[in-house]
Amino acid sequence: MVFKPGDRIEAKVLRIATDQRVLMEFGRFRALAHIDHSVKPGQTLVLKVLDSGSPVHMQIMADEVVADRPLMPQINLAHALSMAEKRELGQLLNRFIDSKALVSSPLDRQHLRQALVGLRDLNTPLSLDLSLKEVATHLQSAIEDCGLFFEKKLAQWFLNPSKDAFATLSGDSAGAHAKMESNNAGYPGVVGRMPDGPTPWDRLLETQDLKARLILIKTFLDQLDPADAKTLAIKDKEVAFLQKAVGRLLGHLEQQQERLIQRNPQSHLFQVIAHWLPVKDQSQPLKLKLYYPKKEKPKGLDTPQYVCLLLEMDRLGPIRADLKLTGRQLHLTFSVLTQGIRQAFESALDNIMPVLEALFDRVEALVQVSVEKIARFDEEQMVALEPGRIDIQT
Repeated sequence: MVFKPGDRIEAKVLRIATDQRVLMEFGRFRALAHIDHSVKPGQTLVLKVLDSGSPVHMQIMADEVVADRPLMPQINLAHALSMAEKRELGQLLNRFIDSKALVSSPLDRQHLRQALVGLRDLNTPLSLDLSLKEVATHLQSAIEDCGLFFEKKLAQWFLNPSKDAFATLSGDSAGAHAKMESNNAGYPGVVGRMPDGPTPWDRLLETQDLKARLILIKTFLDQLDPADAKTLAIKDKEVAFLQKAVGRLLGHLEQQQERLIQRNPQSHLFQVIAHWLPVKDQSQPLKLKLYYPKKEKPKGLDTPQYVCLLLEMDRLGPIRADLKLTGRQLHLTFSVLTQGIRQAFESALDNIMPVLEALFDRVEALVQVSVEKIARFDEEQMVALEPGRIDIQT
């Protein structure tokens, strides 16, 4: 078989040796490959030939891996309820939150009020008129407080009950501890008692974790007796509606946690998690994908961090941005539909670059016209690895 630079070929993994060498099948012949990308027997890879020397160097096109892959977790709470249900939920929550009986309630119901406010504000859209810092704060809260790592946060508090216990979660630990228990029946005991001093539950509510707040609301509704319902002026059908809405949101989060666990085995270098976030005055949400490294970085080396986002603007159409951060070096690639949009983006970058250059040691930005790159956003679950990751000895 003759390999030419630029060729794309498929290869099947047959066997993995102990020295990082992999026996692969290329159609009618087999060859040993030195590869530092995690693969498994039976997996089919799409490879791009970089040079045809000896050995042959190839790049794994990781976003084109043919083998079956579990779906990546996608936090899309906006689609958990219909528009009519969201309107009804907002009206009911506004009346419930403003109830004098709830305002004058003891500590546990003050936590409940905060949880209800958080549920009401769940679909607050991101405004594109905000500063870069404000946008970053909005995105950070949406990602870290989405509820996906609720059990991990709770476990961290028990192991280290300090203010730093709920640090940002990423990497293999995120997948390994994403879900300790799917049945919420274990949580009411924590919710129901409020001893002196902060409990893990108090701390989780202070961090605005969505799943903690939903579980608190669910537990309260499940345990609501007729006397309390009368005091709060809430009808049985309204309680049933709230239970249905909260249950649907919890179900969505737990489904994504299951996906996270299914994708946890070391078959890829990155754990991919997607977030769909509503945007003010735009009909389509912001689609954000984060790539968490699944292996600890070697000492002295900075593991690249990847973020991909797609924003469908009503006037400009879809715009894709790929961000790669290595240490304090930032590389940005914007993909747009037309040359006119490309020129507008390049002009806008003149204003943005000074802000970014003040935050990073080095910033590289590229604007390209690529309809194909935009179209493949929803299909890609991995990022392409750096060139030279595979050496094949024929």
